[in-house]
Amino acid sequence: MLYVSAAAAVLIILAVMFSVRYPWWKKRKDGLVILLYHHIGAPPAKSKYKRTWVKPKNFVRQLDWLSANRYTLINFDGLLKIMAGKAQFPQKPVIITFDDGYKDVYQNAFPALKEKKMKAAVLPVQEAVGKYNFWQDPESEAWTDIMTEEQLKEILKSGVFSYGSHGLTHKNLAKLPPETAEYEIRESRARLENTFGAPCAVFAYPYGGGADDDKINSFISAAGYKISISSEQGVNPLPLNTAKPLKRIRINRCTDMLQFKLKITGG
Repeated sequence: MLYVSAAAAVLIILAVMFSVRYPWWKKRKDGLVILLYHHIGAPPAKSKYKRTWVKPKNFVRQLDWLSANRYTLINFDGLLKIMAGKAQFPQKPVIITFDDGYKDVYQNAFPALKEKKMKAAVLPVQEAVGKYNFWQDPESEAWTDIMTEEQLKEILKSGVFSYGSHGLTHKNLAKLPPETAEYEIRESRARLENTFGAPCAVFAYPYGGGADDDKINSFISAAGYKISISSEQGVNPLPLNTAKPLKRIRINRCTDMLQFKLKITGG
């Protein structure tokens, strides 16, 4: 009897662990899915943030799954047209976003998206363009190249990518004095528009900081952004409520295909 009870306990523990990693029990959620990526490539040898690096072959598998399951990839330009009443949401809309604007996105994600005729969005840190991720400690994460101005212009001109702002210097807005937070928000948009000659209508909160702060949200609206996006996990129900920051679904190095499918369908 004790042996049976121990075996049953092990099975229960395994079932719970499986359900945590693979939340099959979540009810399907329909709406706008926004995926959050950082890197597509191989992480530096001593990186403590390997989870943010998705293998190129896994990224391609994810794109193929979306295509095979009839999801439609749009970018911010497409979303703005829908918001303006000039287009309608496709049946299964997805926006792929890349925070920070790393060079590996240009090298690995851009060719794959272009080949498959899919769209995405990049959210560069304005002061880091052509530089590196200076906001991270090189002792824990090797500094990694950010796309140059020319590379960003190329991917935007291709029509594959649209863009938004991820702040001026990637500071956590929730930890800044109000006037500094307002400057980070406003100045990043002004400089990006001056560089790329196209409206910058989307703001993504660095570290997700300030997404639940009404004052910071008012700074974003006053600066001229039409959409803000957070790091909060979830699917955005339709009709879309852009008065609040939109949710995203984080895709990491450890996200296998079963997890990917469950994240897309259940948030």
